[in-house]
Amino acid sequence: MEKKKCRFYNKLTLGSYGKELLSGVTQTWKSMKGVLFLLNDRRIGELEAYDQKDVCQIIGELDEMARKLIDATGPILTKKSTQDEK
Repeated sequence: MEKKKCRFYNKLTLGSYGKELLSGVTQTWKSMKGVLFLLNDRRIGELEAYDQKDVCQIIGELDEMARKLIDATGPILTKKSTQDEK
């Protein structure tokens, strides 16, 4: 699947729901970027056993939410891709 960059600068033409959605997506994107940075940190291998249990549980829940996000965004991205082909 080809990845395309979305542009975040066109807020003036968005309706109220579009602005709300864009705001949520932007906040989530920033948070995900921070989590990815921490997960790629070399210190991840230095977690103590008591930390690993809690961290792994939360990461498992995050993984499940990420899969749901992928499922929810799929139709939007497919629709956009189809429109771009026209």
